[in-house]
Order: sequence, then C-alpha cells, then structure tokens
Amino acid sequence: MYKFQYGDMSVEKQYNKFADVFEETYDEERFVTKRVFKHSEPGLSFKYRYVFDYVWDDDCKTVHTELLLVVEPSSFCKKKRRELLSSCGFENVDDVSQISVIDVVCEGMDGVVPIARESVPYSKLGSTKDTVASIVDIVDCMRGFYIDRPANRIGTTGWDLIKSAKGLIKDPLATGMKRMKKLMEHSKP
Repeated sequence: MYKFQYGDMSVEKQYNKFADVFEETYDEERFVTKRVFKHSEPGLSFKYRYVFDYVWDDDCKTVHTELLLVVEPSSFCKKKRRELLSSCGFENVDDVSQISVIDVVCEGMDGVVPIARESVPYSKLGSTKDTVASIVDIVDCMRGFYIDRPANRIGTTGWDLIKSAKGLIKDPLATGMKRMKKLMEHSKP
C-alpha cells in the first residue's frame, strides 16, 4: 500500500500507473479515463469519465493540474448535444461519436465538474499523474461529496451543471444564485 495526496485528498491504496488508467487525447495536456463510469438513480442517469488536465504557469516551472468529472456527450439532452456538435463544427448532425468529453471541456459546456486541483513543480508532474491514476476509483466512490460542493462562488453545484447538461434545469447559474439567496435569507438574525 502507498499513501497518496492530491488536492484535499489523502488515501492509502495500491499504486496504479497513469497509462493504465488514462488515455492520451488529441490535446496533449488532457487525458481521459479509459473506463466509462455510470451514475444511476431515479430521475438522473448519465455516463461520465474523469479528465486530468494541466496547464503551465508563466514561469514554465509550475504546472497547474485539475481532475474533472465530465458527462459523456451521449448523456446530454438533445438540445445540449446539438449545441456541442454545432460549436465543434458539426451542423445538422446528431452523431455524438464525432465528439468526446474533451470537446465538452474545451467548449466550456455544462456537465464539467471540478473535483480537485493542485499546482506542482514540473519535476513532480509524472508522480502527480500516477497519484491521480491511483486515487480515481476512490474519488469515484465519493463523487457525490465532490458534486455537492459549489463549483463557483455563487453556489452552483456540480449537480446543477450535470442537470443542465441533461436538460433537467435551464440555467445552472440562476439555480445557484437562487440557492445562495435562500441561504442568506435563512442566516439573517
């Protein structure tokens, strides 16, 4: 057993190599899990993958990494799926095999839930990737905890983003603001 720490998580688990869990995409700084996961509960079912994303800092010495839960385009409602296809240059097509979760991330679509972030020196990028590969199954077991958290400062949760992608709510930002307003009203003396 190895002890891993990433973002706000610290776990002991079997070691996994990054290449065994994630696959490279056409964008060399984004990787997706090979496995497609499924969430199923009454009224809300969807397929998703985890995406490991990183960007370089201006100094080219620091790398900002992020683990995201991303709803599969095939799980989007018809309207959101068409929006995604259109923004990727596919007009009058409803074939989601042309697009991937990376397109969902790149186009800034709903259905992208931030799970954890960490900035590391470039020299630690390889070990950070292996750490993420080793904890992704544990993260998935606790996904509800991460999806419950606000994804922004106005209270939009991961559930709001997922429900918007599914067409169950119209505006995740308005839903988050409404929730925050209600919380503020209840906290007044």
